[in-house]
Amino acid sequence: MAPFVPCGPRFKLVTEGDIQLCRLTHSGTVISKILSSKFLRRWETHRVYLNDAWLSSKTPTGFMEDSVPYSSMKEVTVVVGWDGGHRHCIRIVVPQGSLLLQANNAYVRDQWYHSIIWKKNLFRYQQTTRQTTRQDVLLKEVKSMVDLATSTPLQDHCIAQAPFQVISSLLSMQNERQWTLPHTVLEDLLVTLSPLLERQQPSLEMCTAFSGHCRSHPRSSLVRGLFTVIVQRILKHNVVSRKPARFPAASAPSSPRRHPPSSALFTVPFHSSFRAISEQF
Repeated sequence: MAPFVPCGPRFKLVTEGDIQLCRLTHSGTVISKILSSKFLRRWETHRVYLNDAWLSSKTPTGFMEDSVPYSSMKEVTVVVGWDGGHRHCIRIVVPQGSLLLQANNAYVRDQWYHSIIWKKNLFRYQQTTRQTTRQDVLLKEVKSMVDLATSTPLQDHCIAQAPFQVISSLLSMQNERQWTLPHTVLEDLLVTLSPLLERQQPSLEMCTAFSGHCRSHPRSSLVRGLFTVIVQRILKHNVVSRKPARFPAASAPSSPRRHPPSSALFTVPFHSSFRAISEQF
């Protein structure tokens, strides 16, 4: 299945930048309503960072004296025509009120919006997959993460890598705690990740899980359906990338030396997987 390609503009993931901020309180007192009115509202310019777990400022003063954890963000929305003007704003609802971010134009606003949405959801995925013991919740979160990674208009190498990093972390925890995911759950995870495997190299932990699944369940439909395609693509890429170095135009070497893999894709577990697959034909 080919990955879904979103229509519309594309954006680079924002991790930091200068943007105007304003805080609004939601309490019902008369004083708070007066201070939040558009006539007394003031904007501050901050160098804002989108960290792994929170949004912070380079200068923690004023509206950004305290960082804003992603876990505290109840809602993130785009606001068109704030105060009846032409401001390009993002509204982040937090327990104490709202945080407004104002960009110079609609493109920059949407770039910040999608970046915040990505960071916020990625933090939730990481926390949930680490803490949950329910297999249905784990599969649901991974599917949601893959759906977001394949549908977001953000174009950055780390977008497709993020789901693999989460799964790799989960597999590492599995080895450290000496517990094993049931093979049915592992199969569901691999099927869920398949849209990203078409364009992104798997990690060492994932390669190890792939080869282990091939050895333990050689008649699994994934061995012929999913793994074969992945390994063939890897071997084809390996031959293409290494051919100029190993086979010069003048003549082929009589006894070519064994070269190290040209990419992290070509690991020993994957070659083990290919041997396990080949035995089925």
